[in-house]
Amino acid sequence: MKRQIKSKQLHEAFLKGNLGTDDNYHVWTPLWALRAKIWREKGLRKAARKQLGTLALEAIEEGDAAFFRMLGDALDGMMAFEREPRNALLADVYFAVEDLNENRDSFNRAELLSWLNDDMEAVVTREELGQALETLGLADAIPMGK
Repeated sequence: MKRQIKSKQLHEAFLKGNLGTDDNYHVWTPLWALRAKIWREKGLRKAARKQLGTLALEAIEEGDAAFFRMLGDALDGMMAFEREPRNALLADVYFAVEDLNENRDSFNRAELLSWLNDDMEAVVTREELGQALETLGLADAIPMGK
């Protein structure tokens, strides 16, 4: 399936939104994506804890203390980051875009807004969505829709 937004552009959006850094991108993106899935499907909380526990156990079994510390730092960073509502909105928008980009050939802002407000149970206005997409540098990549 051809994606609407290229991986490089999503990576740049991640950095523009200050969602993380190049150093923690490979750790943060799966954690934020997992967070978005948990938010969308409340029943995933137990599965999410299990996945995080599995990641931690793998790091311990492999003796990879650096990865284990990075995982802990990423989780601490996510919690601190989300205390600011604007940051939580950027994270929600980014990972909604990422999810739709992976699962659909194309999508527009109306579909993105619906996904955020209905599936994720977020409360995002059209104006907030537009501002978040501008901040992330994705405004031109996602058409308005109906």
